[in-house]
Amino acid sequence: FIAEFLFKKDAKPGIEESAYTAIVLLKTASVLGREFSLDSLKYLSPLHRDLRHDERVTEAMNLLESRDLIEIIDQKGSENFTCRFNKIFLHSTCY
Repeated sequence: FIAEFLFKKDAKPGIEESAYTAIVLLKTASVLGREFSLDSLKYLSPLHRDLRHDERVTEAMNLLESRDLIEIIDQKGSENFTCRFNKIFLHSTCY
């Protein structure tokens, strides 16, 4: 799905970085299980130093949700932000 964003003529600036971040977070989330919290994800991510701002992570999670890869279950602040993989095979494949 990165190629789809990279070669889309109407893609907004910075989408490549968001797509890269989203993929790294998706692979990290697979280690945590089918459901995962944003705090755990940021802590374990190899990008944890770059993810100090919740906006970048939230943008990546929204991107993944828009592609029907994850579902955002609860989004009431970073301490309650919880997601789950929409498809079990996707979780297994990423793991």
